[in-house]
Amino acid sequence: MENEPDAESMAALLGKAKGVAIFPAVIKIGFGIGGLMGDGFLLERDEQGQWYGPTFMDIRGLSYGWQVGIQSIGLVLVITNEQGMDNFRSGNVKLGGDVSFAVGPWGRRGELATDLRLESSIYAYSITSGAFLGISIEGSDIRTVPSLNEVYWDAALSSDAMSVQPAEDFRILPLIEALNRITG
Repeated sequence: MENEPDAESMAALLGKAKGVAIFPAVIKIGFGIGGLMGDGFLLERDEQGQWYGPTFMDIRGLSYGWQVGIQSIGLVLVITNEQGMDNFRSGNVKLGGDVSFAVGPWGRRGELATDLRLESSIYAYSITSGAFLGISIEGSDIRTVPSLNEVYWDAALSSDAMSVQPAEDFRILPLIEALNRITG
């Protein structure tokens, strides 16, 4: 995504972000009724710019409307404030409706999701491939996956405990280096 023409806006938000959720391959299928699913993880960042985590999560959703197709979506959710992070930690994240069109690897989507009080901002950036055309009403839930977190951390940790673990594992360091490079 950092090579896309509009990457500067994502980099600017990441520079101020409290956290980032990355879902490398969300699959979306629709024919009237549709669904989406994918696995990803959340990284949190403190005031000094230190990244913490990861906390493994999944995204699941249903949609209804005029829609047809299948696509794979690389999704990055930039969480811009503490209320947004609290919602992620508590499992209270629901993404709302959208209108999208994607054909081939050139599809681009951007959307904004907020809670009802408009206090918790999440900006979504994605790259899509496949063919999907539609207008739909859509709801998606993001939740923590305890079994994946237990395997990674070799212990059953709470979301709060995972959020204070520095991201020092060799498996996640290349991503942390990329995030630091993108944000300057």
